[in-house]
Parts: sequence; C-alpha cells; structure tokens
Amino acid sequence: MKKYLLITISLFLTLPAAQAARFPLLGGPGLIHLQSAKAGQGFGFRSFNTITNYGGQKVSYLPGDDNSYNDLWSYNLVNYSPMDNLAFMVVGLAHAEQWSIKSPGGDSLDNTLGCPGDFTIAAKYGLQLYDGMVDLAFMPMVTIPMDKEKFQDSPSQTGQVDFGGKLLTDMARDKMSILVNVGFLTRGDQRPQVPAGLGVNYEINNRFSAFMETSAELRIGSKKDSLPDSLILSGRGFDRTEARITPGLRFVPLPLLGVNLAADIGLTRATPSWQLVLGLDFPAAAGLIRSIIMPGTIAGLIKHRQTNQPIRGMISFPGTDMPAVVSQPNGSYQLKLNPGTYNIKVMANGFRTVDRKLEVKSGESQSWDLTLSPREGIIKGQVADAGTGRPVPAVITLNGNGDRYHNDQATGGFSLTLAAPKKYDLRVAADGYQPFQASISLTDKQESVQNIVLQPIPKPKPVQPAVVQKPAKPPVAVVAKPKPERKPAPKAPGLNPEEVASLYKTGVKQYMSEEYDKAVATFKKLLASDPGNTKARDYLKKSQERLKKIRG
Repeated sequence: MKKYLLITISLFLTLPAAQAARFPLLGGPGLIHLQSAKAGQGFGFRSFNTITNYGGQKVSYLPGDDNSYNDLWSYNLVNYSPMDNLAFMVVGLAHAEQWSIKSPGGDSLDNTLGCPGDFTIAAKYGLQLYDGMVDLAFMPMVTIPMDKEKFQDSPSQTGQVDFGGKLLTDMARDKMSILVNVGFLTRGDQRPQVPAGLGVNYEINNRFSAFMETSAELRIGSKKDSLPDSLILSGRGFDRTEARITPGLRFVPLPLLGVNLAADIGLTRATPSWQLVLGLDFPAAAGLIRSIIMPGTIAGLIKHRQTNQPIRGMISFPGTDMPAVVSQPNGSYQLKLNPGTYNIKVMANGFRTVDRKLEVKSGESQSWDLTLSPREGIIKGQVADAGTGRPVPAVITLNGNGDRYHNDQATGGFSLTLAAPKKYDLRVAADGYQPFQASISLTDKQESVQNIVLQPIPKPKPVQPAVVQKPAKPPVAVVAKPKPERKPAPKAPGLNPEEVASLYKTGVKQYMSEEYDKAVATFKKLLASDPGNTKARDYLKKSQERLKKIRG
C-alpha cells in the first residue's frame, strides 16, 4: 500500500510542472493518440492518465527472476481556440515508475521515480473542404527540454529542443468520423519519429460514442545501438518503433465533463503489451469530435384548417436568433435546419398563431402541412316583437356591405360567425317594424349575444270623411236569413291541433340544436298527421339536406 501511495504522490507532485499533454499523443479535440483537424471551442483542458504493469522480466540492467514494475503517465493539455479554424496548445506530461526487483542473492531493490517530461508548445490551423465533409489542418510544434541530467528519464525527455509537425485530416458524415494523422518529430539523440495513425469515431447518441484507432511512432534512420529486438524489454525499448491498437468509449455525463475509457494493445516489442487509459475533458467539448452536421429538410403547405385552402404565412423560431421564414403566396414553405428539436410559431394575417415542436433528423426530408384556424367571433341572438315577444322574421346586414343574413322565421334566432377582432355596425330590419342598429366590437373566440326587440311602426289613423245628412227613409222590414252552421276544421288523424303545434316546436328545436336525425323523424311524424303543413315540410327538407352534407 505504501508503494502505491508513493507512486500517486510522486505523480501529482509533477503535475504543476507539466500543464499539457505529451506530444504526439494529444493536440486538442481527438481520440487518445490521434488528433482531430478541428480547432475546438474556446478554452479546454484534457487529461489522460495511463497505467501499465510488467512482471516476471528483467528491468533495465538489473538481473532478477520475480520482478514487478508499474509504469504511470499523466498526459495533459490546455487548448485555446480564438476562432473556428485556429488553436494554440500548451502540451506536456508527467511520468512515474515503481519497481520491485528480487535478485538471485535474496536482496531486493524497491524504488520509485516521478518527473516531468519535455514541455511542448503547438498551434493548429485548419480548413474545411467539400462543404465541411473534410477538415484539413497543419499542427507545427516545438518541445522545450526539462533537466534530463537531473531526472535521467529518456522515455519522457530528450534533453534537447525538438521540432516537428503533423498533418491532420478528418472525414466525417452523419454519425461517423475518420481521422488520419501523419507527422515528423525530432527526438534529440534518438532517431526521428514519424507519428502516424488511423481512427474511426461513431456517435451512438448525444452522450455516448465508440472509437477504434491504430497508431504508431515509426523510427527512421539507422539504430543508435546494436541490441537485437529480442533483448528489448516490453515497453522499454529505446529508439525503437512503437505501435498499438486502441479501442475505447467516450461518455458525456455533463456538458462540463467528458470521460474517456480505453485500452492500448501493443503491436511491437517496444510497446507495452497493454495499457489502461482514463481520460477527462473539461468541458466535454474540449475533446469532442463532431461528425459533419447534415441538415434536414422539412417542407409543406400552410393551410386554412376549415377549408383546407393554402394561405401565406410565416414560421418563426422564438428564443433564437434564427430568421423567420415566409411561405410562398401558394402557402408552400421549405426549412433547411441542423438536426435537433425546434420550437416554432406559425402565424398568418387573420389567423390564430399556433406553437409547434419540430424534430429535424440529419440528412432526412420530411413533409409536414401546417394548418391554422381563422380568428373568428360569433354574433348571435333572437329577433322578437317588442310588444308580444313573438319571433319576427328579419333581414340582418353588417357594415352596409350588401351581405344579407336571414334569421330563423320560426324561432327568430340567428348566429353569424365573423372575422375578428373587428368592429361591426349591425342593422336589423323587418316589414312593419322600425329598424334596429347597434355597433359591436367583436374579439377572437368571443360570443356576443344580441337579443333584439323591434318596435312595430304605428299605423296612421284614418281620416273621417264629412257626413252629409240625407232624408230619412222609412224602415224596410228585413227578413233575417238563417246562417249556415260552421263545421269545425278536420283534425289531423291521431293528433289534435295542440299536439300538432307542440310537435312542430319540438322539430324546430331539434333542427336549431343540429339534431338533424331527430328533426327528420319528428317532421315526418307531423306530416303523417298533417300533410298540408308547409312549414313542417320545409324544415324536413332542410334537415335532410344538412344530413346529406354531413354524411358526404
């Protein structure tokens, strides 16, 4: 336990001196060993920590049969992107080792080491090609040596100023990105490196992505020593080519945090046979590789909900700085949006504004007709005689525009559905009555009830002619003729007049309540008893016509 505690303390004591990531491992957004050509977003910090254990091998020049060796690295990076295609990076690392060696004589050697690695400064400049489907970037860098004589750690230090660069390429579409890296880096007295790699990243959803990469640091030129590869210790090869396969997962639990879990599987003797990697990104966008955003298309018509006729309208995106879209005069519209969920408002002159939620999928085209209801109010009521209260057949006009509406002759009722908000001058006229006028301000969805009573026009008194006195004539005897006896009107079979009148009123109420089935049955029953009732026959015809329209 004491040994592992010393390793941890040694590792974290070196972090203040290594504020970045070991090159060529990190360079802004990317996977583990590969970098993305994208510059990133503002400030970002990435930290990758790895651990490897070696057992049962000779460590360095010390002999031993039962050895244990733990190797820990902490790669860190600070990335700043002042614009979309430019980024600056400060990169470096910390290295810690712990080993335990049992010699043949029985003595053991335990030790730990912690030191900073060479410090690196890099920049990245990128370009977008083929409508954003390809990103191309160049990343030059320079390493600043630490005190090699003090730390004697050749894996992390060269003791010299080194120069190099990388060419980075991203090819992306929908949820998949392909990364290609190739570069050149001097390594002090060692042979120069050619870092290269190929990686694939797949976005499972907004929180998870999976990746697989193959990377290597190839050495070029003649070897600096004469050791055969068979004598090179696993993971400790000096001046040798390293290569690995790295599968991994990325998880974004919060916008401020990205978690990377991966494992290196060594492909050469100088490469560790395995290495576990835990990476943290602050914020999550610091390491994010976004595949190209393929916009989705939504097209359709804006239509009148009742008549289904196209209308010209506008679609806006409240809470965003996105411009509103106005449909064509024939009501057609087309939206080209990045994938995501949008809250939209649909509006048109004279129609009620509606809110809708729009789901846009990458690269997909959808058809969606938007329907709007007109802004309307209702003026309704009854026209009656002021004296008797009986219904009065009347003609209703509005604003003097020539449109005439008739109320129901039997009940006096009327109901007008009109555009709103608007002010209406209502005029009601009937034969033998004084006209009625009123001004009504009608708002959307309002029901304005107007029960109107009409005053009868007074009848003029007849003028009495002058009376001329004539001489009286002698009375003539008049024989009164017997008056013929009036026969009562024939009653409807099965119904008396009061029942006929009651049945008529019931049918009219059913018609006004839009119960057309019941109204048809009532008027048929009435006409069976009173075939000459013309009003009942008219209402029967109207009810049947309404039913026919409803049923198509």
